[in-house]
Formats: sequence, structure tokens, C-alpha cells
Amino acid sequence: MTTRKYVKYLKRFIDALMLGEDKEFFELINQLRPDMMVIVATHYDSFLWGLLAYKAGLKSVYLHDTLCKSKRLGTPPITTALTPENSVSYQFIVQLEWMIFYFKDFFYSTIIGICLSKNYGVKKLCEHYGYPIDLVDLSTDMLGPKIKLTELVLCPKYFDFPSYNEVGRYYIGASIDLERTEPNFCWEIVDKDKPLVYCSLGSLEYLPKTKKIKFFQTVIAVAQQKINDTWIISVGNELDISRFYNVADNVILVNYAPQLSILKRASVIITHGGTNTIKECILFGVPMIVFPLGFDHPGNAARVVYHGLGICGDLKTLTTTGLINMLEMIKKTSYFRERISFMRKEFESAELENKGVELINEILAI
Repeated sequence: MTTRKYVKYLKRFIDALMLGEDKEFFELINQLRPDMMVIVATHYDSFLWGLLAYKAGLKSVYLHDTLCKSKRLGTPPITTALTPENSVSYQFIVQLEWMIFYFKDFFYSTIIGICLSKNYGVKKLCEHYGYPIDLVDLSTDMLGPKIKLTELVLCPKYFDFPSYNEVGRYYIGASIDLERTEPNFCWEIVDKDKPLVYCSLGSLEYLPKTKKIKFFQTVIAVAQQKINDTWIISVGNELDISRFYNVADNVILVNYAPQLSILKRASVIITHGGTNTIKECILFGVPMIVFPLGFDHPGNAARVVYHGLGICGDLKTLTTTGLINMLEMIKKTSYFRERISFMRKEFESAELENKGVELINEILAI
């Protein structure tokens, strides 16, 4: 679904709710009688589900699969690669980044119309569902408004930037599904005596096909020069692997790869910087070269750099020489492995706490 179609769908959905077509939701709630509603807080519709749960008198929580947060916590928007620093100008730059974020929200929603503004329909929806509008937070880098709910963040706090504490916001661990089913892979063709380099831009389509081909062709050119490494390059289901040229014998091209199994063996990853991929890299101790593509990737990459877990590249200026230099920096600098080993311990410790289950049980007991 294109962004324009998604916006039209959401607007029709909001109009339908206002006309009373939310009765199916309330009928379903009456039938199921759930104890709680868990609302994934990534997209605009999380605001709608929050209001519906409020109207139904249903206990609910936000579940964050990104590190989006409110402006008042003092960190840059997740859409920027700005990292914290001890300088007088830093907070000024943070405020400037938030102004840019708000302007882009206005520009793309109001002028171009390819996204939905955060304040779209907020007043009439709050009036319709009897929710206090002064409890709606519009100053976030989420893709929609936020009502006042307990927030569970699927990431250990230590990976995030230092910030002010927010009442009701809890970091509950990495929450990685280590038992998920992965695609079959022929490990017999992988040379176990060579370091393994893994490259993937994730499963979401952020780049046009031509730019993806150019990127992967650059990676293939680097692999051709780094014959002492084995390379697994996952190009996604959209591209035909037979159309790539100059593919050396040390390169394995696939449309989709068993990422967890590969990360257990990888020495470095070239990635887009998605939250789930970064968490998995940390858990398996794999340093990263991050090329942010969209939304939260720049902020994720900034956290990777800030904590010394890898380095950040720019897709627009990527060259074969530049990527070779980044690989050499990762391989020859022990600092990255030391830092990711430390972060890995923090992740493992957070998982053992089982904080998410405890918090949900506490809310259900109220």
C-alpha cells in the first residue's frame, strides 16, 4: 500500500468511526471480554485504538517497537542522526531538530498530502469518545498523537540516549524471538574458515529498485576485493539475483536469509538500522555498519555510534573505497567489539528481569 492510499484509508476510517461504525469494535469487546488491550504505538492508528479502548473502559498499554518518545524528554527526534554531546549548543540544536521535524510533518501532510498530520481529527475524536484533549501528547516523534497510557518499550534502556525520566514509560528488554522460523539455507557452501560478512537492508521497501540495485552492486564490488571474507548478501524479494554482475566466488546472493543463524557466525553486518536488526546484532555481538534509509533508522544509527557499536555511512555518497575503509575500521579496531560485548551483557541482564510480564500483571491487578 502506498503512503497516499494509507492516508486515504485512515481518513475514511476516522470518518466511519465518527458516523458510529465503531459499534463492531464494542460488540467484539463485549463478546471477548479481554482483560487488556496492547496497542502497538508505531503508526497513527494507535491513537484511534487508544481512544476506542478508553471508551470501552478497557485497560490498555502502548507497546513501542521503536524508540520514539516525547520532545520534553530532551533528546532529538528519532528521525535525526544527532548524538548527545556536552556543549552549550547541544540543547539549542536539539530544539532546532524538533522544529525541522514539525515543519516536515506540516509540509508532507498539509502541502503534499502523503502523510497524516499528528493533529488531524484530534479535537473531534476526543470529543466523540469523551477523552480529555489536554491529555493528548502531540509533541512526539511517533507517527500519530499519544494518549496517556503506560508505555512498554521493547528495548533495554541502556541502548537509548540519556534523557529525563517519563512517568509511565518502561524499558522491558529486547524481546527478540529467537525461536522464529527462518528460511532454509545451504550452509555447506559457506567457508567456515573465513570471516563472514552479512549484508541486508531489511524487509521493508524504503528504497526505489534502482537505488537498491546500485547499493548491492557496490557491496558486491567490495566483496570482490575482499576475497578473504565470505559474504552473504540478502537483496530482498523484490530483486532478481541473476541480474547482478561480477559476483565473486566468495559471495552468496539470496533473496531472503536466516538472519539469526547468520548473525551467530557473522563478524560484521552492513545494515539499514532497523530496530529489530540492531537488537539482534547486539545480542549476538556483531558490530554494525549502518546505512539509514528512513523513519527511525537515523536515530537508531546515532545510538549505535554513540555507544560505540559500529559506524554510520551515507547511502548518497557511498563508494567502493569508502565501504572498504569502513570495513577495515570495524575489523581492526577492538573498541567496537569491546563495546558491543558490554552492551550484550546489558541486554542479557534486561531479558532475565522479565520486567514486561511483571508490569502487565501489576496493571491487571489494579
